[in-house]
Amino acid sequence: MNKGKLLLAVYHPRNRYVLHLSVDASDVERRDLATWVAAATPAIGAFRNVVVVGAPIAGTPIGSSGLAGTLHAAAVLLCLYLSVDAEHRDLAA
Repeated sequence: MNKGKLLLAVYHPRNRYVLHLSVDASDVERRDLATWVAAATPAIGAFRNVVVVGAPIAGTPIGSSGLAGTLHAAAVLLCLYLSVDAEHRDLAA
């Protein structure tokens, strides 16, 4: 899958990634990407730091739509990882 090659090229276990397919992508493409991410490499599965967004946001990659997509990705990361990080801080104390 071509979409996955970019992830593997830039992947680092300490980073967190949100993968978002456009509104043009089918549910099958979304499911295939999520399946590929889960099976891509043992590292990605072990660190659980890659998320595939299930509900697309309509828009174009330029102008305010691009900003909205970026803000949505940041919100997804905060929702998913803020509580996980808080648990880690509590355990470290």
